[in-house]
Amino acid sequence: MVEKVYMQLESLNQFNKRQFKKFFGLYMKRQRAELNVTIEYVAHLADINASDFKSIESGKKSMSQTEFESICKYLYLDLFEIENIYRITHAQYLMNVFKVIDGHYPK
Repeated sequence: MVEKVYMQLESLNQFNKRQFKKFFGLYMKRQRAELNVTIEYVAHLADINASDFKSIESGKKSMSQTEFESICKYLYLDLFEIENIYRITHAQYLMNVFKVIDGHYPK
């Protein structure tokens, strides 16, 4: 039995939504490849349109909390890995803020 996801998508991508979507999509794609399943198969299980699923996986489309939970469930995504994605995108956000504040901040 797969554990229910207890993460709120809104809090995970609050700082850098575009980067979170991109990294999360890469994680989805990697996990789907490891499971050796098609986009259509997982989309069907998660009750998501296959083209929407593909757009989510490519980081181009936002997902709802329900879609997020379904994707995590059917791709057996590790919550620790998702937290790491959050940390990476949060750090990128902070670096971007520092660049705005300090014009001499390393690029």
